[in-house]
Amino acid sequence: MFLEHECPGCHRPSGLTLNGGWPGSLLLIGNPGLEGLHPAACRSDAERGRPGVICGHRLDQPANAPLRPLPQNLADLQSRLDHLFDEETAPEDAFATFADLQTITALVLATWPAMAEMVTTDQKAAVDEHLTAQEKRLPGFVAQSAPRDDGVFWTYLPRSSIGAATVLSVADRLLSLPDGELGQELGRLAPRCPERDNKRWGAIWKLLDKDTTLARRAVVQQPLRKRPRPRTPSTAWSRRQIIPSLLALKIEHRHGFAPENIPQELPDQWFRIFWTDADCPLPPHSRRFRRTAAILLVQIAEDMNAQQAAEYLGFPPGTNLLATPAQQPAPASSDERTDDLHESLYRLADHLAAIPAADHVDYRRRRRQYESWHLGDDAFAELVERFVAVNKRKPAAPADQLHEALSALIWSQVTGSEPCLAPCFRLPFAAPGRSTTRSDPAIHLANRLRRDKPR
Repeated sequence: MFLEHECPGCHRPSGLTLNGGWPGSLLLIGNPGLEGLHPAACRSDAERGRPGVICGHRLDQPANAPLRPLPQNLADLQSRLDHLFDEETAPEDAFATFADLQTITALVLATWPAMAEMVTTDQKAAVDEHLTAQEKRLPGFVAQSAPRDDGVFWTYLPRSSIGAATVLSVADRLLSLPDGELGQELGRLAPRCPERDNKRWGAIWKLLDKDTTLARRAVVQQPLRKRPRPRTPSTAWSRRQIIPSLLALKIEHRHGFAPENIPQELPDQWFRIFWTDADCPLPPHSRRFRRTAAILLVQIAEDMNAQQAAEYLGFPPGTNLLATPAQQPAPASSDERTDDLHESLYRLADHLAAIPAADHVDYRRRRRQYESWHLGDDAFAELVERFVAVNKRKPAAPADQLHEALSALIWSQVTGSEPCLAPCFRLPFAAPGRSTTRSDPAIHLANRLRRDKPR
């Protein structure tokens, strides 16, 4: 299970078939029908741009790279897994043990990087690489066509031996805990756990209900089934927060920038390129235009529908952009100036494409990296002390509102997102059902601080 997965010759997965694809193309011996090759020879394409040219490197020969010894805990795990196939092990016990392991590994991947503190930097990087590769395949994921999953299910382990060993070792350490401690750890994961109806779970919940051990099933279901649903109230985010008529525009794909280069909230400089009337102040509905333009830019960069693009940008769960449009007022120009809007959108896209690659920002990575960040108590106290030292007075806003506002403001600046989407307004930092509308006192304060830029 923990053998090196890449060929030392071509540095590609040694079991990858010629026609590619994921995950069904991984075999113990790739392309077994090819003639004239030693069974231990790599059968992957030698170069990505030259299909049909086989690598042929002997996988049974020592590699030049230094060997990495298998850690003792992984060696023990491998021995225990091997023992499950022994004749003295009852098949139903082996099946239940594998089901336990598969359930917990899916939870680890679905809530990653919640358990990243348990692994080393290179191990975390291997899991990050796997999840990033899955996210790039999400635009083509059609949940209704399951069991065709396009390789995005959380039940799939990383291809790399380091990544697979990392996830399995974390899951094994969790399963080795007493039931009480395991329940506490899963309770810590619960706020970050995607909803059970997320299609990326695959059949994991059926596996949990039917095949895991009874004791393990109860421990897992307790914290995950009874947790509060971390959904943003439907009154806060809906089709009324965007311009639905613009989402009907036919989009032409452009190259030169990637979807991860688009922030959830377009900065003023970008929006001025989209909104060409430089003498006119930003219109009252500019926030709706900004959100909609960001969705369209993601669609220009990648083949996604509006719903997928919104979720990619970090719009709150439950924001249904594909439902039947509600009756709502929309700017008259959005229907009357379709050609002008196309021109404005592509003008902004061309501007983004002209930005040097080294200057592009990966906002997607930032949103994931700081998805649970909030301003700590000590850092907040230090900021208040600095304010008092400069202004010779205490802040007028209540401390709890100011704390949340500053946390949201800092997070929004780093991730390129609206303050109302900051983690401090969601579980576990906020109460269930916390409103994220602009009328919320802390969100209103964050927007005012951003506008006024106090010292």
